[in-house]
Amino acid sequence: MLTKTSFGFTKTKDDKIQVVGVIHELESRSYDNVRDYGDWLELISNKKSILYRVPQRKIVAVNLDSMWIRNRVAFGVRNDSLNVYVGSNRMASFERTAPVSFIKGGDSVVYFWVPEKKNKVVYEASQGRKLFSSDFDDIEVVGRDLFVFTRKNKKGIFRRDGKVLQPAEYDAIIPSSNRYFSLLKEKKFGLYDTKSQKLIKPRYERNVLPYSNDYFIAYKGGYGIITAAEDPVTGFEFEEIRYWNDSAAWVKKNFVWSILSIKDKTIRLSKIRSFQNIKDSDGEKIVRVQQDNYFGVVSNRKGVLVAPTFTEILNIGSEDKPFYFTEKRVEEAGIYVVIYYNSAGQFVRKQVYEEEEYEKIYCEN
Repeated sequence: MLTKTSFGFTKTKDDKIQVVGVIHELESRSYDNVRDYGDWLELISNKKSILYRVPQRKIVAVNLDSMWIRNRVAFGVRNDSLNVYVGSNRMASFERTAPVSFIKGGDSVVYFWVPEKKNKVVYEASQGRKLFSSDFDDIEVVGRDLFVFTRKNKKGIFRRDGKVLQPAEYDAIIPSSNRYFSLLKEKKFGLYDTKSQKLIKPRYERNVLPYSNDYFIAYKGGYGIITAAEDPVTGFEFEEIRYWNDSAAWVKKNFVWSILSIKDKTIRLSKIRSFQNIKDSDGEKIVRVQQDNYFGVVSNRKGVLVAPTFTEILNIGSEDKPFYFTEKRVEEAGIYVVIYYNSAGQFVRKQVYEEEEYEKIYCEN
């Protein structure tokens, strides 16, 4: 009887199994059982196992008492040793009773640890490499190069070579991006920058958020902007802060928005009741702003494109290339002045309409 497998076929005859069709070097023998693990084969005869690596067409180990596969890594027991195999090579050997613990993490790289005397030794399975030995109660992979570890219910950060970047003194460490870790200690929040290895100590009431390479948003009774050295750039006086560009920020105070120049603390635009995105890309952000009862258009690269002096503004172009229809109503004269601006905020055309004819124009737009 032929059975289809991931590597070819097996043929069963008189309770013996042969490998046929693809792996010719295995066809001369019969086996009690053949277990297919994709890239790995286990060939069992007389209660002993042969471990075969399919991609390299190579016998990796013989006379194993038992074997198993976890996370694409092969484990084999022979006599008193537990051997770990990656690819076509043996990477490590331990005592038969040594517990192997895989490390939690979302990355495709597989890590595990085994106990050794008072410490635990961390290995990278895919490269067959011993990384470091240290004392910890639990450990988790964060990205490719960092580990968050637990010791006596406190969290710290290891680098891939075992260097302690942050000691185990935090109640929680949570990655907020590939670069930053949010820190919690005694109900206070801080931030650690893995790129610069700078620490903002946990003494703020809410999560510290990166604003740019030089500035951060922190909260002490209100939001404010600080440097990596924790020097205050603004007071902690805002209800909300949003990114605009590296040198200016949207700040909200008393329910009104302003654009604040960070370095000199001057207000570039104020009394903004609301703003909505017209364009939001890495290259440029453009918003439609409402200042009191009037509307305008502002760019984070070019500044004010259309001054907020109009009773209505519509983008009748696209997000990539806006084209602005603006309206000014002159109630005393019963007329509407319509002005068109291109994406750079340059005047294109002006038209004056009576109220009745304007309603038709507006509906068309």
